[in-house]
Amino acid sequence: MMRRPRRGYTLVEVLVTMSVLVVILSAGATTIGLLLRSEGRGAESLAVSNTLARLSDHFRRDVHAAVRAELCGTRRPEEAVRLEGPDGILVEYRASSDGILRQESRSPERLRKNTKAITSKEASRRSRFVLPRSQVRFHLSEDGRWVSLFWRQRPLPPGPRTLHASPSAPGGRVVPITAALALDHRFEELE
Repeated sequence: MMRRPRRGYTLVEVLVTMSVLVVILSAGATTIGLLLRSEGRGAESLAVSNTLARLSDHFRRDVHAAVRAELCGTRRPEEAVRLEGPDGILVEYRASSDGILRQESRSPERLRKNTKAITSKEASRRSRFVLPRSQVRFHLSEDGRWVSLFWRQRPLPPGPRTLHASPSAPGGRVVPITAALALDHRFEELE
């Protein structure tokens, strides 16, 4: 009697094939998830870098044009800085949890009032620099010539979206933005 060649697969072969396919599919799904998450983080990082560049440009330009600066936070002095221009323009930078708010007031009577914060009615121009999970601190040098802004991004809280974050982990890099006060007015005395 001759044996016929068997057609089909045994149960063991089917189970091994299914197990290998499950491993390959789950590895592929995990890889796609990690790629999408890193792409999202890359996009956020690019947006933060662009916002920091814009903030740095505005802050330095405002400090160079100002003749006087003072810390004016409501809860802590270092959470806001007010810059006074030579022609009565006031610019205020204020820290918030999601970035920095820049308010400009062009009212000369504002200088006579000398109140602590620019109100929304007085603000002639506003800019918001969106920087998620921000920690911002303003600083004036001892001699009053340098105004600094220190920005740091708090780490993500631990959870399903973060692989290795812990609540006690320090945040990312500290970005200092420093400018000299009244740099645009350095030659006015010579004229």
